[in-house]
Amino acid sequence: MKVDVVLPAAGSSERMNLPTAKQFLKVLGSHILAYTVDCFHRLSWVRHIVVVVGADQLEFTRELMASYGFNRVVVCSGSHTRHRSIFCGLKALKSECSSSDVVIIHDAARPFVSEQVATAVAEAAMTHGAAGMT
Repeated sequence: MKVDVVLPAAGSSERMNLPTAKQFLKVLGSHILAYTVDCFHRLSWVRHIVVVVGADQLEFTRELMASYGFNRVVVCSGSHTRHRSIFCGLKALKSECSSSDVVIIHDAARPFVSEQVATAVAEAAMTHGAAGMT
C-alpha cells in the first residue's frame, strides 16, 4: 500500500492571539510541527510527508525539517483557506510521486497520532475508499 501524508500548517492561529502560530511553538524543547511530522516519519510505510505552510514560512520550515533529520518531507506553500492549502499539498505530492493508494490528511497542530490510529485509518481508506477520525 502506497501511503502519503499531507499536513496543513499554513494557519496563523488567530484565535490563540499569539505572535507565533501554534504549529511553530516549542513544547518541551521541540516544535509542535516536529512532533506531528515525527508521528508519521517514524512509520516505514509512509512514503512522503508534505507540510503545507504560509509562503512567509517556507524557508524556515525547510530548515526546521532538515534540523530534525526528516528526509521524506516536502515543504510547499499553501493558500488562504485550509481546503485550498490541502489542494496545494496534493499538487506538491503529485509532483513528488506518481500515485498514492492512500493520502492521510492530518492537522499539523495535532501532534499525537499513534501508529495504531494511522494504520487503522490507512487500512479503512483502502477498504472503503475514504476514512476519517475525530
